[in-house]
Amino acid sequence: MALGALIGAYQEDDSGGLRALIPLAGRTLLEYQVRCAAAAAAAPIVVVVERVPQALQDAFERLRLDGIGVFPVSDVHEAVSRFEAGAMILLIGDAIAPPADLIARLAEEPEPAVATA
Repeated sequence: MALGALIGAYQEDDSGGLRALIPLAGRTLLEYQVRCAAAAAAAPIVVVVERVPQALQDAFERLRLDGIGVFPVSDVHEAVSRFEAGAMILLIGDAIAPPADLIARLAEEPEPAVATA
């Protein structure tokens, strides 16, 4: 069964910027999340975002240049249309930085699973 990823990128931090753009290891948090999902063979990778500031657009472009397909969407209906019927979906919450090995283990689970911290 196909595995897709759905990542939230809509919450703002205290300064009004997107949490998804918080720097993490020389990149944005969103780039880390997308790269973890891609490493777990998730496709498509869909990012739910209300607005796309230039810094977020730049992050999407860096991912695409590295060969990682990512699809920004603005609403749930558009997000759902990106996945095949019956696909397993790896959901990564906005501003969550799970360990890469946890994402890989969740992606291998044959049944629905939830990881919390």
